[in-house]
Amino acid sequence: ARCEAEVGVHSYAVAVVGQHLGLNEQRTVVIGVSWLRTVTNKASLDFTIPGGVTLTTSLYHYYNNFNDGDKSFLLLNTEAKYTIKRFSFMLSCDNLLNRKSYIYSNLSALTESKAIYNIRARSVLLKIRCRIF
Repeated sequence: ARCEAEVGVHSYAVAVVGQHLGLNEQRTVVIGVSWLRTVTNKASLDFTIPGGVTLTTSLYHYYNNFNDGDKSFLLLNTEAKYTIKRFSFMLSCDNLLNRKSYIYSNLSALTESKAIYNIRARSVLLKIRCRIF
């Protein structure tokens, strides 16, 4: 069995430099924002069961604190593979949770953007490969 995981965290702080009314001094004011903005996680688990069948699962998790409503997005895929002599049979299922869209929001100093990506619906695919040599 093999297990693999990856985590990425992106954050930033916002600072405003202003001038006090009537005074010639400048000071920095830090706006109170949560430090956690986006997180990307990837995990996969591969194992072989008796009979030579290899099962592979992968999970992708995206967290975006800028999104309205649902801030987490999960994508789950699985695959079963069996090889006999020169032939490989693979049964895969993508988007097992049948998510319809992925929303990504970003906020910078001057711009705010939001992108909505339509995700392909749950799909099951049987692949057969033949090794020639």
